[in-house]
Amino acid sequence: MLAHEQTHAVQNEFLSIALEEPLESWLLPHLPGGRSVNRYFDVGVLTPVWGWINSLIPAHERPWEKEANAFDGSC
Repeated sequence: MLAHEQTHAVQNEFLSIALEEPLESWLLPHLPGGRSVNRYFDVGVLTPVWGWINSLIPAHERPWEKEANAFDGSC
């Protein structure tokens, strides 16, 4: 179980660094107070999108779950 959840933590960090941070760095300065918010807080603008995607794909078919299962030896 630990390997499975560690895989999800790494997946989350990758998405945050590769997608979310650049998007927030571009978007937030265009909003009132957004520059200050972006400087001190991780807003997580993709969190609702991620939840929506999870709701569309059954758990056993999600590629990120298959990857985590591969690392924990359950597949």
